[in-house]
Amino acid sequence: MDKLGLVGAVTLCVGLTAAWLGACSAGPEGDDDDSSTSSGTGASGASSSSSGIGGLGFGGQGTGGGCGPSCSADLKQVLDCNGAVIETCTGDQACLDGSCSDDPCGAAEASKSSYGCNFWAVKPDLISAGMGACFAAYVANTWSVPVHISVEYAGQPVGNAQFIQIPQGQGQGLTYTAYDANVGLPPGEVAIVFLSHQQPGSMLPSCPSPAAINGESGVLGTGYGNAFNIITDRPVVAYSILPFGGGSAAATSASLLLPTSAWGTNYVAVNAYPKSVAVPDAQPSLAILAYQDNTEVTFLPKVPIVGGGGIAAGPANQAVTYQLSAGQYLQLSQDQELSGSPIQANNPIGVWGAASCLNIPVSATACDSAHQQIPPVKALGSQYAGVR
Repeated sequence: MDKLGLVGAVTLCVGLTAAWLGACSAGPEGDDDDSSTSSGTGASGASSSSSGIGGLGFGGQGTGGGCGPSCSADLKQVLDCNGAVIETCTGDQACLDGSCSDDPCGAAEASKSSYGCNFWAVKPDLISAGMGACFAAYVANTWSVPVHISVEYAGQPVGNAQFIQIPQGQGQGLTYTAYDANVGLPPGEVAIVFLSHQQPGSMLPSCPSPAAINGESGVLGTGYGNAFNIITDRPVVAYSILPFGGGSAAATSASLLLPTSAWGTNYVAVNAYPKSVAVPDAQPSLAILAYQDNTEVTFLPKVPIVGGGGIAAGPANQAVTYQLSAGQYLQLSQDQELSGSPIQANNPIGVWGAASCLNIPVSATACDSAHQQIPPVKALGSQYAGVR
């Protein structure tokens, strides 16, 4: 497998974003209803309305099967039944429920697409040789006014904004300008949010500026952990990257992040790839995150759950339920893949498929990290656009 450096990771993420925002507005009827379950666990989810503004079959704004006005994927235009522009929203306005509104974050939430104002970043599992690596997120301001960014970890705000930098240039000529919390992130710019890095202690490249957390924010193997909450006052698109460092990091992976408005209660587990043969401690991995307290996650594993780190083991094909608090995630890393296992929750959750280091093929001599946030079942459809 080729090593995925900084530029390659960003290119991949931008491509995923284009596919997400440009996809068909709605899937088959019923696809966007959280109350429909495929897990067989008996848990029930919350219902969700259906409509269409562009997202990946999440539902969102509009009138469903009716012929009223709807919203464009970029939330800047009001459209009629045939997709013709009725009105263009000016300034800081956004299309919400078929009309221009002064609530852009509310419009993004209703769209249930990759646009949003509330994201969570989970540092995925990484083999012990990569522990402490620089973990970062990108925030892209595609809106028309400056965006203000804040970060919370373990329920507490991270006050010093110096861990947020605005890059300029590319390659070896890349430079950074400190983000100004008063000014915000200008339109058309990307901020890099350096979330965590253990220094000294990591064998991989350091973050180019102090991180929000000087320490290891991930979990090695199976266990419970805390995630980073990235909040903005205008809609943005966000990604995560691990480890940060471009080609010198040698093992980078990246993921488009989905805002909480696009989360669901029903998922199918996906691991990144089968266990590496060449690297003994590398394993397929899965992370499940709650952003509300008292979240119950019911899991129907296709193979036995090994357990560990405070997480109970469980036999194959027998439902097991875990309790999560806001900002807490459970990580299952084990030799046997859990892909295909149904997941059901009483509140919306985020799910990430990963591998602590993968080889393609599994016998290759070098391995890379891998992680990807997984859409809920309601976002699945039958037609897709490929992006290279």
